[in-house]
Parts: sequence; C-alpha cells; structure tokens
Amino acid sequence: MAARTCGRRAGRLALAACLVLIGSLASVDAASASEPAVAEGTVASASSHVGISGVEVRFIYGSSGYYKSTTGAGGKYAGALPAGEYVVEFVPKAPYAIQYYEDAQSEASATRVIFREGEHKAISAELAQGNSIAGTVTSAANGNELQGIEVTLYEAKAPNTVVATTTTNEHGGYEIATIPRGEYLLGFKASFLTSLNVAPQFYEDRPRFDEATTLHLTEGQHLGISPKLSPGGTISGVVTDAVTHAPVGGVSVVAFAVGSKLPTAVALTGASGEYTLPGLGDEEVIVYFAPETKETAALYQPQLYDDREVPSDIAEGELFLLGSHVAVTAGVATTGIDAALVRREPANTLAPLASGTPAVGQTLSCTDGSWTGIPTLAFAQRWLRDSAPIPGATGSTYAVQAADVGHGLACEVTATNEVGSVNAVSNTLDVPAPSTPPAPASAPVLVLSAAAISVSKGEARVPIACEHANCAGTIELTEQRTVKLRTGGRTRSKRETVVLAKGSYALAAAHSATILLRLTAAGKGALARATHHRLSAEALATVAGGTAAKRRVTLSIAVTSRHH
Repeated sequence: MAARTCGRRAGRLALAACLVLIGSLASVDAASASEPAVAEGTVASASSHVGISGVEVRFIYGSSGYYKSTTGAGGKYAGALPAGEYVVEFVPKAPYAIQYYEDAQSEASATRVIFREGEHKAISAELAQGNSIAGTVTSAANGNELQGIEVTLYEAKAPNTVVATTTTNEHGGYEIATIPRGEYLLGFKASFLTSLNVAPQFYEDRPRFDEATTLHLTEGQHLGISPKLSPGGTISGVVTDAVTHAPVGGVSVVAFAVGSKLPTAVALTGASGEYTLPGLGDEEVIVYFAPETKETAALYQPQLYDDREVPSDIAEGELFLLGSHVAVTAGVATTGIDAALVRREPANTLAPLASGTPAVGQTLSCTDGSWTGIPTLAFAQRWLRDSAPIPGATGSTYAVQAADVGHGLACEVTATNEVGSVNAVSNTLDVPAPSTPPAPASAPVLVLSAAAISVSKGEARVPIACEHANCAGTIELTEQRTVKLRTGGRTRSKRETVVLAKGSYALAAAHSATILLRLTAAGKGALARATHHRLSAEALATVAGGTAAKRRVTLSIAVTSRHH
C-alpha cells in the first residue's frame, strides 16, 4: 500500500487533494524486520451487491497518514501493511458515497481495526448511492434570501460530529451531495465574522441541537429543506485597558454556549474597543476575550467576563466552569458586557505608601501598593532622598538619618514577572529641619471611628474624625486572600491583597464626616459571596504629613440606607 501524510485530514464529503507516494499494494517499508499483516476484502453495491472497481480503500493511522489500495475487477483488493491500529475509509466515485468501516458515517464513529504481525483480516463494505439535501435559506422577518449562512450536517449518533458543511450563495441556495445512508441532524446559523443577525436553527424549525428532528437517509434520496431564520440576539460591549482605561482594538471576542466546546459567535473589537456578537439564540453563554493581534497578545492576557482571569492550563471546553454566564434572548440586544484587560507585565493600580514619623532615629515603612500582571510578581524596595536613591537603603523599612534632615523621603517599589519590571514611587515624607521643629499637636491625626462599616448601593460608609490639623489622603478597604497557583506541574498557595473599596478625602481639623468609598468589582463579588453578606476587612487611611490610621473592620450590607 502507498502511504501519505497531509497537514490536515481531508473533509468527509470534500476530498482535498494530497501528495501521495504511489506504491504497489504489497509494498511495505523494506527497513521493517517484522512480518507484515495482510488486509483483503470486497467492496460492492449495497443495492445490487455487485463489486465496485476503482474504490480507494484507505487504512488511516495517526492524525493524517494512511496506506491505500484500489479495488479491481469484482471490487476486490488485497495487500500488506504494518501491524497497528487503523480506521478504514472507502472512497468511491460518484454516485456512491464515502463510508467508514464498519458501515459508519464518519471517522469519529468508525470501528477501529487492529492488525497484528502476520495477521490476515477481511475488511469488506457495501456502499450505498449518495443522498443529497438542497434548499434556499430566507429571512423570516422580510423574506430576503440570506447569503453567508453556514449549513452543517451532523451525525445523529455522534453529537457535535460534523459530517459536511457548506455556505449559502448570493441567492441563499445551498446543496450537500453524496451523503451516505444514515441518521443526521441539520443546522443553520450565520457564518462567523459576518454582520448577519439570525438565530441558529435546526431542522425542523428547532432552536437547539438536542431538539432537532432526525433525518433518516437510505439511498439515492434528494431532500429539499428551505428554512426561514428568525432575528437573533446580540451581545455588545467595550474592551479597555484596566490601568489606562483606553480602548483596546484587535481583541477576539468569542461566545461559547454553556457546556459546549464549540463557539457560537465570534467578533473582533475595533479601534474604539467596541464589539458586537450577532446571531445568538435563546441560550446562556460565557464570553471570552483573547488578544488577537501581535501587539495586544504581547500586552494583555486572555480573560472571561466578568473580569475573570483564565488559567494557562485550562482546556477550552472547561471555560464555562469559570466564566460568568450571560443570558441571551433571540431578537434582544444584550449590552454592557465589557472587559477591562489586565496587562501581562506588572501594572501599578495603587501607589506604594510610605508611613511613619519623618524624624531622625525613627523608622519608616513602605507597602508594595496594589499591582496587576501575570503571576508570580516579585517585589523589591529602595528608599529615595529628594528622588535620588540612598546608597544601601533597600527593604520595606528605613531608619531616618541625620543626612535626611530638610529633605523628602519616599520609597520606590519594583515589581517583576517573566514579562518585565515596572517601578512605582510612594508619597513623600518631609524630614523637617531642626530650626523649625513641628509642634507635636500640629501634625494631623485621623481617627477611624467605627469598626462596623455599612454598605449601600455599592458604596461603603466610613466614619472618620480629623484632629490637630487639616487631614487629607486616601482610604482603602482590603482583604487578605489565599490563591492557588499552578506552575511547573506543582500547586502552591500565595497570600495576596484584594482591594474591596477605595476613595480619597479632605477634612478640616476638629471635624468629622462619613466618607463614601466605591466598591470595586472584587469587593462587590466578595461581599455577595460572604456568609450573611458580612465580610472582615482591614481599613487603611493615609494622612498627608501625619500618621496613617489602620484598624480591622466588618463590612455588611445595610438593610436600609440612612444619613446621620
């Protein structure tokens, strides 16, 4: 038999031409020392039982290679081949249809045949004349003929196994020919990356695959099926940069039906970051955002709606286990399915914070701030005097020296991952000159005056009081969370800080107020999942020129909203 390898297997009903090394039926690799197996058989007509000559019998191995033979007079063939496991395909000329052993419609449902060294095995088949399905696809809304509708024939006994596919022409017409006998399902939907907005439909006027009417084809049947497709549902949104909030073009947006490995709609964001997924039916989908261009793929990592990261080791068919489900209704536009893409390289979302008393002999501390970027991030700190590095001053703490008097101190944090390194600088703490020592009472002091924080309409209400001097700064509510990371085949745990809410404030001395902090998406989700919607967090309030305030608090959703 002759062997060949194609980059891709030819379609079941559309035989792609491949380069074939022609050899005699009995030729097997001369270098092989093992005794070959022998395959023989007869290929005949299913109706007349008369042998058919000129049928190519292919013994397929692996993903793309096969040995072949051709039937002669009386439909007989015979020859040797190496021991192994094969799928046997019979490829005749018209009017007969392609068939797999044993009377199977596709390679996926074919019976595998195992040949051992020196084994003789009879592999025969009876081929039926092909069937055909043709028709015209039109719009149920206006009767217009629809071009660009994908018509797909599925094997009924092997769900999601495509037997043949074609696309309607400019007159809405289509035809699928030389279909083997068997049971099939027929589906119609708009081709990907088209502007057609029609709902998917299966024969006979069914919205879902599992409700489709089965077509029973015998031999030489010619069916006319002309569906009318109703308007579909759409999903739209805007894709932006999570840090700069600038629109991001060139991002592939894919909708997967929940529980399915197959995409139902595909779109590409434009320069404005906007996209629309058309042609959806009554279904629940997850929406997957994948940077498509060379530039965006290098900058951003894929993610799911709603801003959920995609683990690098997850299979495509398992995406629905992580993504938020989006309910779609045929004929209805679903808007606001946006995405804020996280950069692959580190990106600072909340600046580092330098705190402590800026006086000689006192120790200052520096937090890393908040960052995004692909795991795992490593942090390094160094201290600056008037924006210049202080020799030897590295680490998260620094003891104020005499040389710092009259200068400003800050810390610089460098975040590093496999993509690169990014720096962020904290606030500046001024070390006053000795000639003008500040009165202790003149330093602003901020007091977080409650341990219970009420949340209403997506805002956390934090009561504060300012003492001694005017207070200004930021307030942040955070939660420590343990996440599991899988790297190098091993799973390990890491503690990370999640920002639940944040905001800024300015308050005159000797005054108090309730500051409204807007909950982040992570904060809303964490509070919604928490038992009784109560969540333990840490409140950290910075004070320019003063001492930061920190305390443990409890967040809870308010039953009623009242202003005191």
